[in-house]
Amino acid sequence: MRGRPGYADCAFPSFAFRFDTDYGSVAFSSDTTITVNMVALAQDADILVHEAIDLEVVRRSGNLTPEQPQHHENSDADVARIGGNVARPANVRTLVLSHLAPTKAIPDASWKAKAGKGFGGRVVVGNDLHVLSVSRP
Repeated sequence: MRGRPGYADCAFPSFAFRFDTDYGSVAFSSDTTITVNMVALAQDADILVHEAIDLEVVRRSGNLTPEQPQHHENSDADVARIGGNVARPANVRTLVLSHLAPTKAIPDASWKAKAGKGFGGRVVVGNDLHVLSVSRP
């Protein structure tokens, strides 16, 4: 792994990681909203693995306390904004959605369509034991 100076706190207040290898680079977000710090960390990565929530579906569920919608907006990345506001400006090749919420109510095709808005790269819905290769041409 090669270090990137000045990247230690890029996803503050959340933890995020980037791995640069001879084969390519992968950046991982954790629970975080849309942030320019994540764009900086993921810049030109081959793969960006980003947590996602469908705020529209969560809001419609009716199972929220009055504080929860604001909490999710402040702490999670709305799937409808990840492609155009993180993946595209970071110039990543592949966006992988992970740590999905809610998981049961939304088909993979819907996750992909919403995340792909404003992003021309590949969108993958990550599932348990999903394997992706990283290799630069």
